[in-house]
Amino acid sequence: MENLITVDDRCIRAFRELKSKRYVNTVIYRLNERMDACVVERQENLMHEDLLPAMPPGDPLIVAYDLAFATVDGMRKNRILLINWLLKRVASRQTALYAQAYGVRWRPSSPAGGRDR
Repeated sequence: MENLITVDDRCIRAFRELKSKRYVNTVIYRLNERMDACVVERQENLMHEDLLPAMPPGDPLIVAYDLAFATVDGMRKNRILLINWLLKRVASRQTALYAQAYGVRWRPSSPAGGRDR
């Protein structure tokens, strides 16, 4: 039997906020206690050097990070990185579930389509 992982509507809203580049540049997601739904752990602005310390060493996470950088030509650009944070000491079942969540199509769980009401 296949494990199904749902995506909380707050995850969709948090990612949309990240894409709008208004208030946050980092969204940290995790699976809930039952390991059947992806939820938002943290949402904030982090500098490059603050990103790694923000991720607990023993907890698997999925991180969406809006990376701001300059090209060789001096042009400013942004790219959203999706980071699957899995350390070797994480249990294999958790690793499999997080890998599944990483590849899930981010569709809202409510019929309203994840739109702010």
